[in-house]
Amino acid sequence: MRLDFASHRYRLHLRACGRSQHTMAQIERHVGALCAFLGPRSRLESVRPAALARYFAGPAARQTGEGKARSAATVNAMLSTVRSFFRFATQAGWIRTDPSRLLRRARCAPAPPRALAPDEVSRLLDAVQASGPPRDRALFAVLAATGLRLGSALSLDVADLDFGRREITVRRAKGNRPTTAVMPEGLARQLEGFVQGREHGPLFEGAGGRALSSRQAQRLFAQYCTRARIHRAASPHSLRHSLGQRLYEATGDVLLVQAALSHRSIRSTLVYAQADRARVKAALDALGTDLEREGAVQALCQGA
Repeated sequence: MRLDFASHRYRLHLRACGRSQHTMAQIERHVGALCAFLGPRSRLESVRPAALARYFAGPAARQTGEGKARSAATVNAMLSTVRSFFRFATQAGWIRTDPSRLLRRARCAPAPPRALAPDEVSRLLDAVQASGPPRDRALFAVLAATGLRLGSALSLDVADLDFGRREITVRRAKGNRPTTAVMPEGLARQLEGFVQGREHGPLFEGAGGRALSSRQAQRLFAQYCTRARIHRAASPHSLRHSLGQRLYEATGDVLLVQAALSHRSIRSTLVYAQADRARVKAALDALGTDLEREGAVQALCQGA
């Protein structure tokens, strides 16, 4: 069986299991890159552990098309995809032995959240407020105040807003798990004015009355970042990271952050639990003062 055909059948199986389009696209990219390395007509049964080792040790896996080094986390994601693919191929009986059985993920710390600084968030929202239509102002206010993922926000219907409880029913969430987001009071007032009596239909409309697309929203985000003089790498997801980071800094409560961002695992939330240097210095200074006092007391006792 050809490798690309096996990849197609694997993705078909995962689609039948309800996996997301994002997962499908990632498998296509990762296995496609391996196919390109091994050859366009490579056979599934001819892949050996040594060939996979050469691939993951070389520039085909460790560098981007522009020659930049990929992060260890990105290479780990590619490796996990390839291992899952060959494990399925073995279980399906397409091959007798899994050639990826010897591959291991590299140990690396999770990447820090790519959050916007508080002043950058303020500048961005000011830019949207100054030049954006009501739809854009409402969209980016929702992203900044609730931490919803972009896809979840764009799939919202007007009927998903409960102004009495100040809650948003999120029907499209990661892992296909419907959840609920809290509307801060200021956001609730803004959205009430935005919907203006509408009872149903996409909350954020694009052309033809359809929901605004993810690509359109990303282009809008880039335009407003330029107007706000934010020139570093950022995406709408940065607003989610910004909320998580600021919420943890304000409360120190990782469980509260987990609930606010609807993380299934606390491990996803722990990336925000990073004490800043100022807090570390203050804690060490306080501890040093206590130790000095203890030393002074001991000296007095010894002198007595």
